[in-house]
Amino acid sequence: MNKTSINCCFFDDSAWDYKDTEEKLSTSARLLVSQHLKLSENKDNFLDVCCGQGLISKILQEHSVKNISCVDGSRNMLEYYMDNLGTFVQKENIYFHDFEFGPFDPKKKFDNIIINAGIQYISKIGDFIENMHHLSEKNAVLSFSYINNDWNEDTIQDEYGEFYSRGYYEKLIKFYFREENIFFKEVLSKKFEILNISNYQQTPKHTTTRLLTARKK
Repeated sequence: MNKTSINCCFFDDSAWDYKDTEEKLSTSARLLVSQHLKLSENKDNFLDVCCGQGLISKILQEHSVKNISCVDGSRNMLEYYMDNLGTFVQKENIYFHDFEFGPFDPKKKFDNIIINAGIQYISKIGDFIENMHHLSEKNAVLSFSYINNDWNEDTIQDEYGEFYSRGYYEKLIKFYFREENIFFKEVLSKKFEILNISNYQQTPKHTTTRLLTARKK
């Protein structure tokens, strides 16, 4: 699968300057991993989805997790990932895949799946959740974070620059921010039992990151 969507092209272009963004995400990422580990029965065999440059994988390493795989749709992000974690995560467990072009199939299943600050970039959410369910072992635990906020033009401009138009961005993420209950009740809950939802308040003011953990049904 060699195609790259507009979102992943954006991250290809911004990979060299991603360190500040990763630092902003680090606190919520640590909280997400902590919440996940408390609710997971098997604290090994992880898939780091939308792994970027390896923030979640590095935190898992700090928790002595040894069996980690990762996937991202940005080749440039994965190059940084390999620079950061190439001696820790085996090369054959580092996957390139863009979920906009179909399901991910690494020919194995996982006990734990984490998606940190990436689910809002996946437009075919029903297909994605179905894919995560297929990749999950029995009683597997899935965790992800996403921003819950009433966006305005300035916030989008400050956060993502001119690359995203307001219309495109709203179309992509309204399912999460504007119709959150539909997402939980009609999409996620068909395949996963929600175990916990917590909030992390961050800057800019009035921006909240939701941390959700669920178990495969």
